[in-house]
Amino acid sequence: MKSHHRSVLGFQLLEILITLGILAIIASFSLAHYSAYLTKAKRLEAVAALMAAATALEKYQLINNTYENAGLEQLYIPTLVAEQHYRLSLETTANSYLLHATPLAGQATDDASCGVLTLSADGERSVSGAGAVGECW
Repeated sequence: MKSHHRSVLGFQLLEILITLGILAIIASFSLAHYSAYLTKAKRLEAVAALMAAATALEKYQLINNTYENAGLEQLYIPTLVAEQHYRLSLETTANSYLLHATPLAGQATDDASCGVLTLSADGERSVSGAGAVGECW
């Protein structure tokens, strides 16, 4: 009688395919979490830029006794922040200001729940999206 002996030293095709399938599932979850992390990191950079602009505006107001005629360029605050994923804008009156950080391109779609971040002279923070202010700021 002749017996057929199969080699157990190598991997079979089915084992390799199962391993690749498991790796693909793990990679897809990791990519989703990493993408969410990058979106949040860019938003936090925009928040930091808004806070820096608010500090510069307060200094400007102390020197000039008004917020009027203050501009981001004049305060040495860049208009594009967070690796050019947010655009800062400023509205001023004599006694007040309103800062906006508007998400651009992919950031606008990835972070739609927060949308435009706004900071006023009295420290009021708001968002244009449906997300909670505490989560977005």
